[in-house]
Amino acid sequence: MGTPQEAKPARRGPLLLVIVATAVLLVVIGVALTDRNNHETRPAPAPRAVETGAVPDGPPTLAPARFSGKVAQAYQVAKEIPEVLREIYCYCKCDVTVGHRHLLDCYRDDHAAG
Repeated sequence: MGTPQEAKPARRGPLLLVIVATAVLLVVIGVALTDRNNHETRPAPAPRAVETGAVPDGPPTLAPARFSGKVAQAYQVAKEIPEVLREIYCYCKCDVTVGHRHLLDCYRDDHAAG
């Protein structure tokens, strides 16, 4: 028989597997808790302009009653869908001449009537 120095080394496979599995489990739990905490602290989306009656970033559109015919109808539509007009570029160069940023700005003054 061999001497104690010739004994086989202890198997480390199962112990290493338990350590790796535990580390992976801790990482997964940490990620899940972090995601849940981030979700709970996110602010609720802002209500749409139509729901609140507010006009996005600026004064309200002019009152349709100030105009007549098709111009009054156009100002009424602008009052009802400001969030849509805010996304549309106006091609009459009023961004340069009057400082408008989008089509909604044209309905905040009498520019759209012309």
